[in-house]
Amino acid sequence: DRPQRPIVVDISSTKAYLVWSSPLYDGNNEINGFRVDYKAREDLKWTQSTFTIEESALINDLKPSTYYRFRVSCINRMGISAYSWASEEVRTLDENTENELSLTKIDKQSAYRLLEHQHRLDENSSLSLNNVNA
Repeated sequence: DRPQRPIVVDISSTKAYLVWSSPLYDGNNEINGFRVDYKAREDLKWTQSTFTIEESALINDLKPSTYYRFRVSCINRMGISAYSWASEEVRTLDENTENELSLTKIDKQSAYRLLEHQHRLDENSSLSLNNVNA
């Protein structure tokens, strides 16, 4: 299974902080970590960004005033999972903006509420897609 779609919870001109949740089923192999990729709107290919053992990551080295999407895959001893659905597109702040993020620490409860909300949205959209195809 793939991880849940990542949510960007904080952003600056060059950094983004994401949270996500593990897949419901891990294939009976413990998840050892996650790989996070990103893609600017004008990019043809995804860029490999970072590896983490947490269900969150701080992505550095982004360009100011640029639209990005993020995706996550799980890593276990069997290899790399399918990628999550890509995050909503977000725009990094302008270079001169005085918001060097409060970044990195969203409390766990807030992160879980966001992820639950995203999961319900994803379920509803796949239900409505199934109804359209029926």
